[in-house]
Amino acid sequence: MKNNKGTLSVLVILTGLFLSCGNNNLQPKVLNIVHYRLMVSDPNNPITVVTLLHAYPMKKLNSSNLTAVNLYVCKGGNGRDSMFVFDVNRPPGKQYFDDEGPGFIINKSTIKDIKSQSIIINVPSNFRIPSNIEYVFARIDRTAD
Repeated sequence: MKNNKGTLSVLVILTGLFLSCGNNNLQPKVLNIVHYRLMVSDPNNPITVVTLLHAYPMKKLNSSNLTAVNLYVCKGGNGRDSMFVFDVNRPPGKQYFDDEGPGFIINKSTIKDIKSQSIIINVPSNFRIPSNIEYVFARIDRTAD
């Protein structure tokens, strides 16, 4: 049953990404993250391997009292459902926005404990978020080939 939920989540995300047709019509959107699950990292593994499905750069940082983030939509390794990685560590538009696919990691040392209940993401107006999505405030990096 859990696998069906994961498959459904991936299909919903991919459909939304397909309909969004790229990053040309991105709009700031306030996201209340209290409705979603915080990703719990494996205590025995310092990294989480992910596949980058899509990235949405934030155009401005700290434009209000809310935290503005780069959004990476990822599929986790080891059967993990899709997740959102909110990156507050780098300037927008610098990392991986046209470099989707496997070969990315989340290093446990980059996970941040952000207390914000709401954040700003820059997404297409028709972007929908599944209710069972996991999220983490962290940095993603390319694996060393």
